[in-house]
Amino acid sequence: MSEEENIKSEGPLLNSPQITPESSNPSQVKVEELSESDQQSSIENMEVHHHPDLHHKKKHLKEYFLEFLMIFLAVTLGFIAENIREHIGEKQKEEEYIKSFIANVKDDTAQITDITEFSNKEIRGLDSFLLISREDFTNPGARQLFYYFSEKLFFSEALFKSNDATLVQLRNSGGFRLIQKDHVADSIALYDARINFIYDQGSYYNTYYKEVRELMDEIIDLSVFRDTSFYKNHSFTKKLLPLLRNENEKIRTFFNKVAQYRIAAYYYCNSPNYLRGQQEFASRLIIFLKKEYEIE
Repeated sequence: MSEEENIKSEGPLLNSPQITPESSNPSQVKVEELSESDQQSSIENMEVHHHPDLHHKKKHLKEYFLEFLMIFLAVTLGFIAENIREHIGEKQKEEEYIKSFIANVKDDTAQITDITEFSNKEIRGLDSFLLISREDFTNPGARQLFYYFSEKLFFSEALFKSNDATLVQLRNSGGFRLIQKDHVADSIALYDARINFIYDQGSYYNTYYKEVRELMDEIIDLSVFRDTSFYKNHSFTKKLLPLLRNENEKIRTFFNKVAQYRIAAYYYCNSPNYLRGQQEFASRLIIFLKKEYEIE
């Protein structure tokens, strides 16, 4: 046997270390060579978790009462705070409604002033017109007066329409419940009722106006107001105006309607139950509301 074969037959040397694929990595070798003391130190440093003690101590009746009292107070205080917050919000809303309503009433009083001035001027004109009711209208001068007053008095009218924006909100949104002062709510409701009363009289007044217009259309020739040979620059020329149409009985009926219209217009504007009375009531109401809510 040769020396080389003798070495192979003896097998691996006892003191030679076994090299495996895993041990070929130097870092792996270092991990495996941790000392027992290092491993023990790592174990000692681990946290130890304790299970909670699930056994509760028995509570005394006093503790239960205190817990109940705290919950009750918390709920009660929360309820009171919410009520206070809601009350403050409703109070602010009430004052906003009152301020808005006062502004609306001021608009109404200004409108009533304009309508009253217009209507009283018209009433004076109606008084003058009624004075010629027995004239002979075949006479050119009398006929011209008839046309003149017809153009001045029966081509326009003035009806009151309240600025009811705030009242509509109060009615439709249930805002009247926010008016905490009963006497204030009553005064606002009375103002609203008076307005409806004025509307009724205004409708009556407007009915007479329409009837007068219809009769006037049957009596005079309205085309003259568009003919510059008869009417120019808001005045009549010297050209003779057309004769009044229809018989004298129709003219008499016309003047009767004018007289009724004059009465309706007068009461609509000057009666304490209608526009004049409403203006006086509105002025007092504004002063009253400003005092109640301390509004400048």
